[in-house]
Amino acid sequence: MPSSQIDDVKKQIALVKNDPKIVDAVASRLSFNNLGSYGRQLIYLSILGEMKNERAVGPLQDYLNSHDCPVFEERINLREPAPGASDEPRTSLFDSCAGLKTHAVNMIAYVNSAAAQRAVLNAISEHASRSVRLGAMNAYLYNNGDSEQAIAAVRRRARPEELKFIGLPRLSPETSAKDFADRMERFYTANPDERPPLPTRVVGNRHNARPPRRSVEPSVGSGKGGSR
Repeated sequence: MPSSQIDDVKKQIALVKNDPKIVDAVASRLSFNNLGSYGRQLIYLSILGEMKNERAVGPLQDYLNSHDCPVFEERINLREPAPGASDEPRTSLFDSCAGLKTHAVNMIAYVNSAAAQRAVLNAISEHASRSVRLGAMNAYLYNNGDSEQAIAAVRRRARPEELKFIGLPRLSPETSAKDFADRMERFYTANPDERPPLPTRVVGNRHNARPPRRSVEPSVGSGKGGSR
């Protein structure tokens, strides 16, 4: 969407945000039945978040916790490993289910009601996806002004090994690229295990030298639920 249209879209959403029929109609479009509609799912999630209507929290939470689209960590647990195989992916991957569920938790956080806050805090400690947990941490802090109280609440719910991600730098229009890069470099210096490895070129016959590929696409059914 062109940035010039964003304000107009927000105004149109504001006109119907209190209409329960509209909220329910948008929520009914949430589905994991066809991940080819990934972009449309993001739009539906964003509309529900922009409405900031308490009625949207339930569908968004159902979407966040749906078993119809298992995240990478859940697929690893369900899969029978091949003899001698590692659970670590051999290639970079995009977990589409985790991506949609992270957007869902972002939208729940944006609603920012008492029920929404409880749902986000629960995701920080309980969700199977690391991506979702870290997204929930950032979204909760952002929507509560990065206050000391919000930081304390996240600290109480975060897993011990993920406490280091509290306050991870955010790239925003107010942040220069250099400042963001400097802050990320300080994070990686303090946490070297989190630094992404440099890509390496595979040398040799392109058919034989390539590492074996493993499917990372989920088996999906239909489901409904809902974020911004």
